[in-house]
Amino acid sequence: MLSGYPSASGTFSFWVRVSDARPSSVDQLLSLIVNSSTNNPHLIITSPKWLGHGQFQFTLDTAASIKYTPQISTNLKTWIPMDSFSGSGGPLTIVADSATNTPRFYRVKIGP
Repeated sequence: MLSGYPSASGTFSFWVRVSDARPSSVDQLLSLIVNSSTNNPHLIITSPKWLGHGQFQFTLDTAASIKYTPQISTNLKTWIPMDSFSGSGGPLTIVADSATNTPRFYRVKIGP
């Protein structure tokens, strides 16, 4: 698995080795094309707090014109969109109604 945030555009090469239970392996040179963006939204969720009466609130910093979709789950497998917002370039405060004793988990999806 490759992961990270692109800091430069370009074509980057790397070697992959696949081996099996027998003492044999295959090497292959692969390339990854990265198209970085000047509008690279790094998601930072801040100020989480319980408001009482089953409400939970958090804030996230947005990048202009980027779509954000807060999601909620009770099992970390099935995620339900709460709403969708287009970023303004400033902070966005989300208030989630969860008037139940069932544990809830929250995340925010970036993009379409």
